[in-house]
Amino acid sequence: MPTQALFQANLDHLAIRPATAYEFAAVVRLYDEGGYDGRYQASDFLLLAMIDMDAVGVVRLVKEEGYTLLRGLYIGKAWRGRGIGRRLLTAAAGYLTEPCYCLTQTSLLHLFAEQGFVPCSDDIVPPFLLERRRRYGWTGKTYHVIYRPD
Repeated sequence: MPTQALFQANLDHLAIRPATAYEFAAVVRLYDEGGYDGRYQASDFLLLAMIDMDAVGVVRLVKEEGYTLLRGLYIGKAWRGRGIGRRLLTAAAGYLTEPCYCLTQTSLLHLFAEQGFVPCSDDIVPPFLLERRRRYGWTGKTYHVIYRPD
């Protein structure tokens, strides 16, 4: 298990950048670690959090049914609690050029609020996101649809 000093030294080498086609295996590895079974496509825009040559976090910007969505924010288990998710989300928000929806857990609402995401009422949520939120009910966690205006 890496020491705290090693984690800090490695964080000094943290880079957030778009994923290349050659890094698909790293994205799969991260999502598999978290049990994420969401579908991702070659057309998705992926950002990776890299420490040296290791992918330690990922997030996707996707188009679904004509809407922009932020999906699949995941930080490797060994790297959580060090601000990587915040930096990855900040970088992703910098790529947004139109309104964006996200489905997130209650515990992450504050993190998304820092990037201008706000809760939205069900009457303005695209129906496919309401259905997805309903399907996530099996997890026992509460999910919220949030929105970042343009």
